[in-house]
Amino acid sequence: MKKTAALLLLVSAILFLFYTSVSQALNFSNAYLRLDRTKANTALSGLVCAKPSSAGAGTEAKVAVTFPSDFTISDTASNWTTSTSNLPSGTTAWPGIGSTASSVSSQTVTFSSSDLTSGSSTYCFSFTAASSTTGSTGQKTGSIETKTSGDSVIDEREFALTIVSNDQVTVSGTVPADPADFENELTILTTGTTFPQDTELDFRITYGSNLSYATSLTIVAEWSLGTISGESTPTVDILDYVSGSATDAYGSTSPVIDTVNRTITWEISSFPANTTGETVDFTLATNDSYTSSPTVEFTVSSHLEPPGATTTDSEVTRNYQYDSSAAPTSTPGPTSELRLRTSY
Repeated sequence: MKKTAALLLLVSAILFLFYTSVSQALNFSNAYLRLDRTKANTALSGLVCAKPSSAGAGTEAKVAVTFPSDFTISDTASNWTTSTSNLPSGTTAWPGIGSTASSVSSQTVTFSSSDLTSGSSTYCFSFTAASSTTGSTGQKTGSIETKTSGDSVIDEREFALTIVSNDQVTVSGTVPADPADFENELTILTTGTTFPQDTELDFRITYGSNLSYATSLTIVAEWSLGTISGESTPTVDILDYVSGSATDAYGSTSPVIDTVNRTITWEISSFPANTTGETVDFTLATNDSYTSSPTVEFTVSSHLEPPGATTTDSEVTRNYQYDSSAAPTSTPGPTSELRLRTSY
């Protein structure tokens, strides 16, 4: 009986450790790999950037980059050298990145790393790979992972690349995009300035890029808490996202809805050069969490996040006012009758 109990305890501990290891893996808030040259079968070098899911996601000790399956990858670790000079504006040098790779296994190249202590920073390093080349033309995918010293995955994300036969324009990972090169305009499609509870408000973001090369691009829509008239601090959670209302962005990119932080995010892995006038739509609805008479001001905004830059917010500000006449009224319950029966 004691042996059986001990065995069950051992199995439970193993399962707990396995579950902890598996459940530890999260998605980076943002991550990408940008090549210096996107030409087929050419020398391999580029830039790796990642934003942790949170500062406390785990203690990073390694970063592993898995390249597309048809890339030629040198299995000599010393052929993979790194640098943290001339990184994109607004990014942070990847702490503790090894000057050379620590190991190479098939298509995966692993570098040593220190702990990524900020959940709001985008960490970057550039790499050069001797005796390594890109593959054939076409769409490619790979992945970036951070790991603990025990090889448990902390954060991970897949990246996409487009390899072409002749890259006329060489894109350097050391020069961030200019926010002025991007189109970002938020409009409200619902007429009016002040709305009662239970009103659906339709919004549209028109976005695009005037760059002469393709780039990854993130679209962000967000809405504020409401500020009661006469007060200076927003306190009222007056808007709700209408489930299923956000449309896909370019390349069938699905929206990611975060109702806790009141944001909608579309992360486009490769947005084409000189493309403007693209749109995404979404709907928010006023609720009745505030039932007093003063108006409540709220703001909905959008911005774009190309690599290493952020565009200026485009904003729409409107008002909410509770309509007491539209509030539901209680329905009387069934009544009982007292009937007197007279006997004769």
